[in-house]
Amino acid sequence: GGVAVAAQPADRAIDGAGRQVLYVDDDEVLTLMVSRLLERANFRVMVFSQGAQALAWLQQAPWAVDALVTDLNMPGLSGLEVLREARAIRASLPVIIGSGNLSLEALAEAQRAGVRATFNKQNVLDELPALLAEVLDL
Repeated sequence: GGVAVAAQPADRAIDGAGRQVLYVDDDEVLTLMVSRLLERANFRVMVFSQGAQALAWLQQAPWAVDALVTDLNMPGLSGLEVLREARAIRASLPVIIGSGNLSLEALAEAQRAGVRATFNKQNVLDELPALLAEVLDL
């Protein structure tokens, strides 16, 4: 039972349909939560704590990846650098950048570099599955 609530479009069940997502973030607790969430939504997730590792994997199998999600501020390569490198490897790859604090300059730079979407990391668990569904036309 319970009361029927009119579902907002964002509340529809997201089905990742087995799409492969590379997820880059140096925050282990967050990556664990996000990867579990995405796996429950039927995405396949590979987690990397450094951009360079994700890019090395992408280089080996550029077409085996459906989307790349990266944190903006990380030790080593920044999310913007990961975005540029990933697009150099495969220009059509959708890249999504998350940040706890996305400045307008960083946002403008990410857009120039071809980012497909950005999200606020405070809302990652709410926003990311729907964002992925959007950029992947699921």
